[in-house]
Amino acid sequence: MQPRLNEQIAASLIRRGLPAIACKGFMMTELSKEQKILIAMRKTLTAVVKDVTPPPGMRHPLSPATIEDVRQCLGLIAAREKELADAQGRGGERPHYADSPQSAQVVSIEGLKRRTE
Repeated sequence: MQPRLNEQIAASLIRRGLPAIACKGFMMTELSKEQKILIAMRKTLTAVVKDVTPPPGMRHPLSPATIEDVRQCLGLIAAREKELADAQGRGGERPHYADSPQSAQVVSIEGLKRRTE
């Protein structure tokens, strides 16, 4: 009997020295302490920005220098998260948006005819 795909992925992760955990029917690598810290920092910084952003037309409570520092921090966090993802072999992950062009082409089957044998 051939192993299921999840088992093959888990075996591949384990061979590379990465821990594997089950998550909703698929395998993924377990997050390291550094990854958890980076996620918490990114979420906290973005929540602070959302909380202090004033309505349009009002002056922002943060100084331009502080705003730039927050941008730099978020950029550094994103860069480190990408480095860690690349090291784990997860570097190609990108969000997929419904209106973005797809790599597959949809072909109409209306014009196809049945084969006569």
